[in-house]
Amino acid sequence: MNRFFSIITISCMLSFYKVVFSNIIFNVIDGNPDLIFKNINPLVGFDLLSLIMYLLIATTVFPLVWELLFRGLLWGFLSSFADRWTTGIIVAVAYSLFGMILNFPFLLPFALYLSYLRYSRESIWPGVFANSVFAASNILIPFIFSILFL
Repeated sequence: MNRFFSIITISCMLSFYKVVFSNIIFNVIDGNPDLIFKNINPLVGFDLLSLIMYLLIATTVFPLVWELLFRGLLWGFLSSFADRWTTGIIVAVAYSLFGMILNFPFLLPFALYLSYLRYSRESIWPGVFANSVFAASNILIPFIFSILFL
């Protein structure tokens, strides 16, 4: 049970880091540092059914597919000729780059954490769970920020 809560805590902290700092950096790059949390809410414009479908797909299907691809197939392929640490780092970098090149510095810590989970637990399932929590946090944190600060 303690591992379960540590996965939730670490995933939420890394999600908070990604959401807040990527939003700040992107708005500063765009020349709008005063608009740091404007239009951050990804849930604007959704009707209830679309919102439910979006949350279900983003927190179940995508994490499962991403973990199967990266820490399942790619990990299995690379581990046949590289040690576990090298495999974990390569998979984490590939995962971070595949998401979006501008999000690389914000996704890399989470991707390294997912590789650590795969390495230490010998399974993709803790990573699927962590990825689901991360995805839910990425959706809910901006929503909460938009309610509290705008």
